[in-house]
Amino acid sequence: MGTNMRNHFLSVIALLVAVVASGCVDTSDESLSDSASNAAITALMEDSQPALGLWKKKPTIDEFGDTTMYFCYVANVSGTFSNSVTDNSELGGKIELQHTGAGFRLFFALREYNKSPIHFWANSNISMKVKSTSWTTSYRLVHRGQSPHLKGMMWLEPDDFDRFLIQSKDDVSVKCVITHMDSIYSLSIPMTGLQEAADDLAGKLKPTPVLPIPEESRSKITEPVVKDLSATVLDVAIVTERNPKGKEVRFIKVRWKNTGTRPIRIIDGNIMINDNTGTLKPKFEYTIFARSNSEPGIMPGETFVLQEGGFALPAGCTAKEAKVEFTKVWEHDLSR
Repeated sequence: MGTNMRNHFLSVIALLVAVVASGCVDTSDESLSDSASNAAITALMEDSQPALGLWKKKPTIDEFGDTTMYFCYVANVSGTFSNSVTDNSELGGKIELQHTGAGFRLFFALREYNKSPIHFWANSNISMKVKSTSWTTSYRLVHRGQSPHLKGMMWLEPDDFDRFLIQSKDDVSVKCVITHMDSIYSLSIPMTGLQEAADDLAGKLKPTPVLPIPEESRSKITEPVVKDLSATVLDVAIVTERNPKGKEVRFIKVRWKNTGTRPIRIIDGNIMINDNTGTLKPKFEYTIFARSNSEPGIMPGETFVLQEGGFALPAGCTAKEAKVEFTKVWEHDLSR
């Protein structure tokens, strides 16, 4: 770290410590007001953060307009919008990546004519179509009408963001068309640095840099094979449900994610159970998930868990937990 950068960073810390230690800010003529002090802290915190492509790391702001100790990544965007009264007019705004307890949300704060937030009707739907190098995919954006704190804001939910990132992370940018009522918003979403931004917000360690391979050694190394069909177990739970006759039955539920690049329709696996009675085999072969070829598969990046049913435990089974490992994954039902 250079001397100037180190001194700047120390000044940020000093100011933050002073504000926290005092518990309040002196508002006399010789000091900053609350809003000015908060703005100064925000500016210093932003200046001390590195950028990833067009994504700039910034502290989040709470509903009171105050800086928090949490961070997000923001990219400014521009484009055009059209509706019944205008055509290809100026569109501005920003896209913001936040990490929440449920995962990542990608927020869109767009402004018509680069000044007016989008006006949402309470029950209106918003669709977003994204075109990358390899995919054209549609998503649903969520909004909360004219809620003051989220006025003009719409966002991708965590599962959709995961799918979006997997499908588009190798692109420099992707084209995006958002449709709301009779309005169409066209812009580009910058992708360079977005994966790194997500990793940073999630607290993932940065990988160790790989040293260049000498030219004479390259022919001896084979490239790793990227799995087209891959699924990962996220969690396994034992839940109690009532069957159609009203009887309580305990089921093993498996929540999993498509971590490959192809749709999935069939998954076989092993279920390991310890019921402490010795009446059950320690391992069962079971079809965890199955859909016919005429039904849509689980797409790359999507997560899935059965809403009803699953692997039914026999009456009297005392198992409190189970483990699941996937053994085979198919894109199509080969028996059809």
